[in-house]
Amino acid sequence: MAEIDHEFTKEIVCPYCGYVHSESYDFGSGGEEDSEAECGRCDRKFSWSRTISVSYSTSKIDDDEEEEDDREDDGDDCWCHDPDMGARG
Repeated sequence: MAEIDHEFTKEIVCPYCGYVHSESYDFGSGGEEDSEAECGRCDRKFSWSRTISVSYSTSKIDDDEEEEDDREDDGDDCWCHDPDMGARG
């Protein structure tokens, strides 16, 4: 019998008969990350687990006007630079 690829797959795969359960995101209720299920083809019970991976991406925002505004803001409008307010600290 051929070996069934059922670990770390994109969809839940029955480890007994190899049936691919499309729409695996519907398995479980209430955000479970592991549970038991019954195969839609061979009716055998198996356990499943969901692994969630998070990654982040960043990109530059090319906004020359925003960069100019940032360079012009040197803090002179702050109360602490106002000679009439005196030094506070």
